[in-house]
Amino acid sequence: MRSSLYIILLASFLFSCQSRQQIIFEEMTGFPNAESGIEQGVSACFAGILDGYLVMAGGCNFPEVPAADGGPKRYYKGIYAARLTQSRTLDWTKVGELPYEVAYGATISATDKLLIIGGNNTSESFSSVYSLTWADHSHTTVRIDDFIDLPYPLDNMAGCLIGSNVYIAGGNKDGVPCNEVLRLSLQEMDKGWEMLPSFPGQARIQPVCGGIGSGFYLWGGFDLKTKTLDVDGFRFDEEHRQWKPVSGPTDTHGEPLFTGGGVAVSSDSLHVLIVGGVHKDVFMTGMLQSDSLYMRHPISWYRFNPYIVQYDGQQWEVLTDSQGLTARAGAALVNYHGVLYLVGGELKPGIRSNQVVRIKEGDIALPPSHKLNFKRK
Repeated sequence: MRSSLYIILLASFLFSCQSRQQIIFEEMTGFPNAESGIEQGVSACFAGILDGYLVMAGGCNFPEVPAADGGPKRYYKGIYAARLTQSRTLDWTKVGELPYEVAYGATISATDKLLIIGGNNTSESFSSVYSLTWADHSHTTVRIDDFIDLPYPLDNMAGCLIGSNVYIAGGNKDGVPCNEVLRLSLQEMDKGWEMLPSFPGQARIQPVCGGIGSGFYLWGGFDLKTKTLDVDGFRFDEEHRQWKPVSGPTDTHGEPLFTGGGVAVSSDSLHVLIVGGVHKDVFMTGMLQSDSLYMRHPISWYRFNPYIVQYDGQQWEVLTDSQGLTARAGAALVNYHGVLYLVGGELKPGIRSNQVVRIKEGDIALPPSHKLNFKRK
């Protein structure tokens, strides 16, 4: 891994306090290495927070022969944990294994557990849901329990927690792109997964989602079957049980940002942040081009989204351009007390990153009680 970066960018935006803010990007050192090949980096892994530890599991890459040369994709099942401190070093420990190699599912960080939901590997897609908790106070082993399975196998979907409700939307249902949305109340688990009205339009693979207040929002995604993609989104109107269209983000030039392959997190109850994703025009070229030439361009050619954008239910804001540090597809994004951790992902199709980037900002739409103290420059 190249040497750590410590970059401070002054974002050209003003919040209600009318003072200029800082966003700090820190490239962490340390990545799991207990499974051969995983040290090269993975995409589509599961990741979340468990009692002050960053936990990641599964994921996939091409560790031996590049994807452009027809190399096989490898999936992983190790579960790793690193205690989060002010240090820029992550000391990873293997704390367990999932029942099988898997990637492209959803992770939910609940109060006392991580939910590992669905996903797939080279041979099948899964409906299984597992709950991860610490086996004891030593934080060296996780306990893996069966949870409430999905009603069908599902992968490449979006998922988030809003209040006590888990939402899962889009993805491949039994291998076929779908428009379906599921909800599970963690306070009424005996009711199981509830099927909400399907969102309108085409099916969406790899969309992103988040919550604002009690509202569920969904953006982006694509459909390989129809070779189409979406830059807009929807909000679920709980009262009328209908989907309402909402705008998608734009870049600093006013051009639509495609969030497919990106990651979203609810930074607080009032905002959703989206990081990364592929470029709509370049990605469309890839969907329409059948040979391996598409895989052989330099990283810069793919123009992955370097922006962090924020939505408040009414309008979008470009918070900053990370100069490439967050230009990833298939990464995982975790929020721990107002500090974001971006884990792995693709630098370009087939090429994974073993980088974890910590993103800190004094007023990134987070209440004071959720901020870590760090010295402003």
